[in-house]
Amino acid sequence: MQLSRKDMDLLVVLKKYPVKSMNELAQILGISPNTVKTRLNKMKDVGILRKNDIIRDPLLGERKICETVSQVNPYSIGLVRVYFIIKEINGFSNYTLICNFIDKQPYAVHRSLMMGQGFNIISEFHIPPNGVEHLETFINYIKSQKLFKEYIMIEPTETHFCKNDISQFNYMTSQWEVDLYKNQEKMASIEAIFHNYRNNIKDDLPKLPEISKKKLKEIDMRLLRELSINGKPSINYIASLYNKENTSISRKIQKIRNLFISHYNIMYNKSIFHLGSEFFIYGKMDRAGRYALKKLITDNILPFNSKYSEDTRFFTLRIEGPAFFVNDLVRLLSPNATQINQLTVHKKTNIRYFFYFKNYNFDTRKWKVSEEYIIHEPLRT
Repeated sequence: MQLSRKDMDLLVVLKKYPVKSMNELAQILGISPNTVKTRLNKMKDVGILRKNDIIRDPLLGERKICETVSQVNPYSIGLVRVYFIIKEINGFSNYTLICNFIDKQPYAVHRSLMMGQGFNIISEFHIPPNGVEHLETFINYIKSQKLFKEYIMIEPTETHFCKNDISQFNYMTSQWEVDLYKNQEKMASIEAIFHNYRNNIKDDLPKLPEISKKKLKEIDMRLLRELSINGKPSINYIASLYNKENTSISRKIQKIRNLFISHYNIMYNKSIFHLGSEFFIYGKMDRAGRYALKKLITDNILPFNSKYSEDTRFFTLRIEGPAFFVNDLVRLLSPNATQINQLTVHKKTNIRYFFYFKNYNFDTRKWKVSEEYIIHEPLRT
């Protein structure tokens, strides 16, 4: 599928301003709103962008989806991120059993299969701090069934993101103009920046936000799920669903975006950009190396979708890019690492869950953290 200059221009702007209206996108591009609408519809028809569609959500019922989805900031609603890297799974049948357990755990938000040194799973949970111990008990129960050999639990003290810079993709040659070691100019720039950061450590990185103790209303929680399904909903449509005035719903959605949404994703055909592969890198690295890697991400030097986390023992990097780039990046990081592992994520096994408001008790205005809810209930079902 060949991209045009107009497709690229619109996609670059859409990724930068994912929730702007047709009129706002038109103003940025210097074209009419009707032209924007026509181009968007064409890109959806030919498979560049995800099509508008209807899905059946188990909590909310039928809902419209588009190319934009919202990602909830867990700390803003009183939750923390926890990762489990489940290693050395004993065969595909055991992998399937582990997935069944994880998929029924109500605080699970993501899991995927990773290949390299056998079967592995990376699973992400957003859970109240006082539920983390129960969550580890849940994982230990699965381990006690001899389905896998070991796991690594990571409670990030920092998490950082950067997005694909598709402006570095040459739509005419269908190639990325990024290569650390084959293109000397690009190699010199990224590698030099990395070593400059490494040699000039500063305390200038954003830290995790404080865990919010804000009491949330049911309408707020439901709208968070709405936005995680469709990041750019029609105000008229949502207002009619909740029997509210348009202005009231518009204010609520804007408030939720400001307070609880960390970032947005545009759902587009990444194979066009040779981004069909996703990689997971984890291990241990000295402080200077971790700082330099974090700065490459926070300053958006890396041109591909990246998510970095670390706790007091391990760092993790999930990156979506061409294999040659990831291999070159690992070679760049290796001299600074005492342990480094590179795994390939199988994208068809990626499971992402919409925001699950049923974890919240609206009567007590608290998250459910009992042993029964976190451990026993998902193991029974």
